[in-house]
Amino acid sequence: MPMPNAALNPRQVEVLQWIADGCPDAVMVGYTHKTTAIALQSRKLVTVTRKRGVWRAVATPSGQHYLHPGDYPAQRPGRGATSPTSVLSGEHITRTSSTVTVTRDAQHDRFAHMPAAERLVAQVVAAGGTLAVDRRIDRRNFDSLVCAVTRSGKAPAGTQLVMDWTGSWDHRVIRLVDLPTWVGIDADVIAVPGTLRNPHTVVTALSKDTKFDITGPARARAFRLIQALIAESLRRGHRVQPGSFEHDRPSYRARRSSVDIVVQDHAVRVHVRQRIDRTPHQPTARELARAARESWYQPPKYDEAPSARLTIELPGYDVQGQARWSDTANRTIDTQLPAVFYEIELRAAAAGRARQAAEHAAAHRREQWEAAMIDAKAAYTQAHLVSALNQQVADWIHANQMREYLDAMQATVDAMTDQDATHAAQEWLAWCRRSLRRTDPLLRPAVMPTVAEPDAADLRPFLCGHNPYGPSGFARAPRPTR
Repeated sequence: MPMPNAALNPRQVEVLQWIADGCPDAVMVGYTHKTTAIALQSRKLVTVTRKRGVWRAVATPSGQHYLHPGDYPAQRPGRGATSPTSVLSGEHITRTSSTVTVTRDAQHDRFAHMPAAERLVAQVVAAGGTLAVDRRIDRRNFDSLVCAVTRSGKAPAGTQLVMDWTGSWDHRVIRLVDLPTWVGIDADVIAVPGTLRNPHTVVTALSKDTKFDITGPARARAFRLIQALIAESLRRGHRVQPGSFEHDRPSYRARRSSVDIVVQDHAVRVHVRQRIDRTPHQPTARELARAARESWYQPPKYDEAPSARLTIELPGYDVQGQARWSDTANRTIDTQLPAVFYEIELRAAAAGRARQAAEHAAAHRREQWEAAMIDAKAAYTQAHLVSALNQQVADWIHANQMREYLDAMQATVDAMTDQDATHAAQEWLAWCRRSLRRTDPLLRPAVMPTVAEPDAADLRPFLCGHNPYGPSGFARAPRPTR
């Protein structure tokens, strides 16, 4: 954890003062102040609690003391007192009565003695809730560490470590985020009914489904487990629905032994599967004869039969590093149902964050696209006006050249003596002068050129790579609908 008597930065002092004032409303915005409060709690300056979804922080006597003298309370000698320390410009400066020790890489030295999961949490908290890691330098398996922190509950109460993808395999960002209030409802034990009475409609539908593939004594127990899952889901305010049709590789057998638990509009599939017992196979006389007759044939090594043991699986990416719970010699699935629900709710929370991030990204893309469209239309108008101006200049130069030529033609016509030739030349000269009046832009009224409404093809050169059909539209022009 952070050094207990390290100097606070201005943001930490601001949050400590806010907590000491009773956490007044409309002062702190966002959630970063909660992350800072966790860092202050690790220094024993505040106490943070979260009960029934209500976040609360209270300044400790040490925190009240720090606000007035600006330092930690003096510790009595012989009670594990530590020397005053501070972190300045990446250096760890330790002051004693006669020496000053400066150690580089203070962050690493400060947490090196801690277990791996707790060390990662301490580093994220010390970084203010967001820690950027470079996997080329730090070779730790951050995926496993984040899962271990979640599974073991090492994160501060009401929070969770998440790792964001930055688009680079080597760079990741680990953040400390608040969990929704509906995650982590206390349930040490989830009761599984001994007999199935008044089953839920989903259980009834599964029991009547001919493709429900759990057989033998485990079938009735599977229905009771599903009933317990449904009852706990309803108690927590979630919805349930039958799982959709699926195939199970490699046998491609139809499986219907599943149920969807809908948490905050996100459906999490829960499979209840039957374990298969494998016993060594004793070849029969016919199998041995066939193996001697056909070189490619080998009798099976094992006999497989459905067992009484069951497994609960959650397909997809797991959050806490576990997506399968099975009956073992030491414990049954019945005692592991709270862990199953914790994973379900963590997945729903992760889906909510992903959906919110996607909405923000889509809104940002739309803002960028709309701004790009405005700039593109302005650039198109400007280019059209510049093109019209250039054309008028070219027409004016051409008209002056025509005017000089026609003056020379007039002199030639005046010197002619043949009446017929002179008449024909004058007729041609008159037409040329009329054409000159149509060509010379200065002989027409000077008005702003009209710019037609551009289409997608007109705007594409001015969009700097944006799609003219929308922020996430077609790469090409959409086909007309019939």
